[in-house]
Order: sequence, then C-alpha cells, then structure tokens
Amino acid sequence: MVYGLDSTAYASAGFKYVADVYIWTGSSASVPAYYNYRLTRRPDPVSGRYGYFDIRNLVESFLSATNIQHDDAAAQNNIASVVNVQVKFREYTTSAGTGSVSATSSTIKAYDGWTEFAEGLNQDVVTDTEGILTSMPQSPVGIPIQENQAMTIGVMLGAEAPPDRIRITYSDGSDSVISFASLSITGGTNSSNWMWYVPVGIANLNEYAAYIVDEYEARVLADGGTYEVNTCLAAFISNPPSSVSNLQWYTVEFLADTTVLRTYRFEVQCEPRYEPLTLAFQNKYGAWDYLLVQKKSVESIRAERETYSANVVTRQSGVASMPAYAAQKQYFNTQAQEQLVVNTGFIPDQMNEMIKQMMVSPVLQIVEQEASVVLTDSQITYKTSVNDFLTQYTFTLDYANPLKNKAWL
Repeated sequence: MVYGLDSTAYASAGFKYVADVYIWTGSSASVPAYYNYRLTRRPDPVSGRYGYFDIRNLVESFLSATNIQHDDAAAQNNIASVVNVQVKFREYTTSAGTGSVSATSSTIKAYDGWTEFAEGLNQDVVTDTEGILTSMPQSPVGIPIQENQAMTIGVMLGAEAPPDRIRITYSDGSDSVISFASLSITGGTNSSNWMWYVPVGIANLNEYAAYIVDEYEARVLADGGTYEVNTCLAAFISNPPSSVSNLQWYTVEFLADTTVLRTYRFEVQCEPRYEPLTLAFQNKYGAWDYLLVQKKSVESIRAERETYSANVVTRQSGVASMPAYAAQKQYFNTQAQEQLVVNTGFIPDQMNEMIKQMMVSPVLQIVEQEASVVLTDSQITYKTSVNDFLTQYTFTLDYANPLKNKAWL
C-alpha cells in the first residue's frame, strides 16, 4: 500500500514528509480521533524531492485469517479480515516544525489477501469483483462438490451494485431465491462494513431448511421397504426438486435485486470408494475458497528422537542391583509429525487459478477434520486437458500441529 508525495517545500532545511496512519474496523465513516502510527520520511535520494510511504506491514499487523464455521447455514462475518485505512499527510521543517494536515488520502478497505505483481498497487478489489470474492470458475464450468460438502463464498457489500440475494437452481429446473436479509448474519454487528461469508455448499443449504433424505427414508420404511443408503444422494434447501433422486448439478446465482452478477455451477460428485475431503484456503481476496480432493489419500507418521544412556543401577540394603527390565538406552525429546497425501478428482482446466492461490495461501484447512495443515509441495506443474488429457493433482500435507503435546499443570 504505497503513497507518493510531492511538495514545493522539499528544499527547506530539515524537510520531511509526515504520515499519520489511521486503521480501524466497522464503519468507514467513523475515522478515529487519534492516529495509530506517525511516520516520517525524507525525500528519496534520487530525486531529492518526492517521498514514498509503504504502510503494508503496519496494516497487515491488524489483519488475520478469518475464523468461521464452514458449514454454517447463516451468513457470517469476521472483522479480523477487513480494516479501514486512511492516511493524513503533513510536512516538517526545522523552522516551523510539524505543520497542519496538508492532504488526506481516500478511506480504503484493506483485506487479508494479496495482489499479483501484474495487477499493480492499491487494487480496488470490491469494485473489480462486484463484491464477490472468490476465484472459483463461473458457469458453465462445473465446480466439483461432494454430497454434504460445506462451502461459503466471500462477499463485500461495498460494491457499486452489491448482491443482496442468491438463487439456487436444481438440475430438474426447480429453483429457490434466498435473500441475504434472511440469512441471520453472525459474528458482528456492523456487517455492511465487513466481509460476509454466504453459505452455498450442500451442507450449508441442508442446514438452512429441512433435510429431505430423512423424510425419504421415513416414507420408504413406512411402506414396508428397505432403505439403502445412497452416498450420492444430494439433498437441498427449501423448495427441493419434486422427486427425490440423484441431482447432477445445481447453480448459485448472485443477484442485485433481479440483475444476475455472477453464476456458479456445482457438479455433484459421487465417490463410492474413497472418503472425500475438502481443502479450504484463504484466497487472494482474503476470503475462503475450497478444493475437493476425493480420490486416494494416504496417511503416514514420522518420528524424530534422541537417545541417552541412563543410570539404571539401584541400591537395596547397601547392595548394588539392576532391575530385570532396566533400559540403559532411553529416548528423550521425541517429536512426531502426521502427514497426508491427497489426490483431486479430474477437474476442469479453469481450476488451475485456484491451485495457484492455494499454493501461496497463508492458511490451509481440512474442513471435515477441522484441522489446519501445511502444504509441503514447493512446486506444482500446471496440467491442462490439451497436454495431459485429464487434469488431476496430488498434494502432500503436514498437519500443522505436532502429534505429541507436552503440557504441564
């Protein structure tokens, strides 16, 4: 976050640029009375005139990865991932000291994300994305999703035409519109100034209304039949399809009143052999994106330890002795790390953008296990259907916490 300054007083004795940095949460109009930081800087040595302030590190210290329930049926927000920033500039000279405010920056919202170098500095994320903060490919490309998978999409309502509802359309043609106002925002009291996390996953939508699989099972048993669990049966929210069957896909449209801003298509995947997992990572906009890994996964553990030679001789009645099971070689400082190797299913080429963002994300979680993990792969070669026919990736993950916890009371 870089600000450039120019002043006609640059040649004055002791001249410095002064920047008062204000950082706060909540309403962007409620600028604090006192600044958080005061920075001073002399003109750069090349021009001897211009001054530059990069306040990224200061703002970043106020931001942290949002902590939400991925499967919540309500929309959620978290003030930790968005702050307001304003900078007031002054000038200092030896003769006059620090002067009054000579310029004030616009108030901007800072996200716990990042921009790519080619996108330049100080990107207006909200306007550029229409407030919908995800890198998932839009329809007609189908995003793989498993039955009862949890998922949210980050939304910032400060866009010029912010979304205010979503429309769910099922593969049999039926649909349902959900207003944001009905989603009972949790996690804050000033949600219009923070980031929303709108529920769009199957688990979230099932939680929003009656879970029709249970009703279907009850009817089968009441008729004297035997209910066979169908792991690929997708159950959805209010106004479900007229017949209970395997739904092939559904779409989520973000609407501003009746205007369609974005459309995302989800392909419901059936994995009869392996236990699918969902990797949640913080994307470039500071919101969550999700990647389904539904094929073979392998768990392993590695241990590191040190040894020492212990004194195992004891004295009884003045006579030296040694217990039968005495072990002179013993372990200490044993550390253990669990690891997981996962494989995606076959995914469309457009998911490569999500792979890239997961590689550089500061936070990675396994949703079903409620566990944080660390991606150990330092290099991934992009795959495409042209070069590789079928696009599939393998990732190696270390659990972020050691297996052994040493605690003293």
